[in-house]
Order: sequence, then C-alpha cells, then structure tokens
Amino acid sequence: HCLLSHLFKEIQRNYPNFQLSFLPCRTHFTLPCSPFIPVGPGMPSRPPGPFSPEGPGSPVLPGRPCGPTGPSVPGGPGAPSKPFGPEMPGIPEA
Repeated sequence: HCLLSHLFKEIQRNYPNFQLSFLPCRTHFTLPCSPFIPVGPGMPSRPPGPFSPEGPGSPVLPGRPCGPTGPSVPGGPGAPSKPFGPEMPGIPEA
C-alpha cells in the first residue's frame, strides 16, 4: 500500500487529470506507511575497455596498364566558300 500511495501521489503530481478508476475509494491509502528502505550501495562502475585497433585494410589491386595513345586524326577539308550573289540596283533618291 505504501508504494502504491507513493506512486499514486507521483502520478497525480505529474498528471493532475489522472484518475485511478480501478480504486473505488481513497480509503486504501489511509494505512500508515512503513518507512522507505534506503537505496543500497550500487555496484562500482567498470572502467571503459581499451579501443580496439583498426583492422588491416584490403590490399590495393594493381591497375591494368594503359594502352598507347592513338595518332591524331588530321582535320578534314572545309566546305567551299559560296560566291557572292549579284548586286541589287539601288533605289533612286527622291
């Protein structure tokens, strides 16, 4: 009962709208509480272990040899120039 009472008070403090529907009346909590048992000493923390070293990397595979560069292709001939068209007669001045 003591623990229930404590829990109920904690819940009510954090959630004011909380209702315990399965307890019809508050008389359950009128019993005198026995004193809380103090928390015993905890286990001592263990120090963190050493970092594990990095594992060996996979070896680098040798590349394939490069082939020789091919010869330069010379540029092709340009298209022939088009001749100018005939001159158009000018418009006489007014």
